[in-house]
Amino acid sequence: MLQSQLPLLFINSHAFFIAFGHLAIAILTFVIDAYEQKYRERTLKNLKKKAQVFGLELIPISNTTECVS
Repeated sequence: MLQSQLPLLFINSHAFFIAFGHLAIAILTFVIDAYEQKYRERTLKNLKKKAQVFGLELIPISNTTECVS
């Protein structure tokens, strides 16, 4: 690549980011949210397995605002 083409390449990539940056951010947000959901599912699955080893069972909390006095 010639030295004179580098600034043009930078300008074109910057223009591309300006044009499609919001779309890229939306896609990244979607991918990150999907990964976090899968992570929570894997973590819960592994926790259930560990509880079974000790003869325990995980029970979901229906209302997190309730407290025991």
